[in-house]
Amino acid sequence: MRLNNAEYVGRFLRVSKIEKNLSEKTLKAYGCDLKAFLAFFKSINIESIGIEDLRGYLDHLEKGDLKDSTIRRKLATIKVFFSFLEDEGLIEFSPTRKLKKKFRE
Repeated sequence: MRLNNAEYVGRFLRVSKIEKNLSEKTLKAYGCDLKAFLAFFKSINIESIGIEDLRGYLDHLEKGDLKDSTIRRKLATIKVFFSFLEDEGLIEFSPTRKLKKKFRE
């Protein structure tokens, strides 16, 4: 079943709320992080995003005025999101599996 990007995110947030019983604060953070993520990839379907695309997104985040802790949270959100899509059989393989990121400490 092929969905559009917003439908993937909506499904992820609904399942996270119901099955994972996440707090409203966490769900809001996930929603904001994924909205920005989708805006960056506005013309690319999630199923087509690969590891190089994700590295480009992380480079984009680093060029902004974001703290490492914010970039870490955004990366964690993306990893959880793609893991969900893979677990649900919506994508074949999560491109985040081999994504490694070194941060300034």
